[in-house]
Amino acid sequence: MRWRFWDATAYSCLYTVALLEAVEEFIKPRPAISAHLPAVMTGDVVGYVPLLLITVASAIFIAKHWPWRAVAAPAIDNKKALPWADPYPFIKVIEQTFRNERVEVDGHSYLRCKFENVTFVLNGTAPFELQGCHFMGTRWVQSTNPIAEIAWALAVAVGLVNDSAQIDARGGLVERPTRGDPVA
Repeated sequence: MRWRFWDATAYSCLYTVALLEAVEEFIKPRPAISAHLPAVMTGDVVGYVPLLLITVASAIFIAKHWPWRAVAAPAIDNKKALPWADPYPFIKVIEQTFRNERVEVDGHSYLRCKFENVTFVLNGTAPFELQGCHFMGTRWVQSTNPIAEIAWALAVAVGLVNDSAQIDARGGLVERPTRGDPVA
């Protein structure tokens, strides 16, 4: 346990209560000692000091552990957080040409493929690879996953994607085409 200021304060209050009670029990049967103590230590008010200190310590403990307190989120190891295997068993697609069609992205590895006027379907359910591919004509990106849509919007907002990209009103994400409509 790592002690902080309020932990030390609360435990100090409890320690002081115990010490005061022990001193009181020691002095009671010895009137000669109590005669030499200042009036503040032998008056009626001193009997309430332990109650006050226990109340302060209890208030600190309740405030520290009350359910409304924000709890720090645990650190996430991205490797463990991803729901897919590492390495992922991709569906390999090599040197294929795709024209005027919908192309599923999730779980696929496209190597040296050509894409012309295609609609990429990206839902973020699996990783993907695009290596050495060539893109021609219109490229649309659609998704039914709100998380993928948010990620796409963020990529557009921070300039990671061409600034002509936009969110499709039909629920999918698209890059504004130069011509044509998305492939159905």
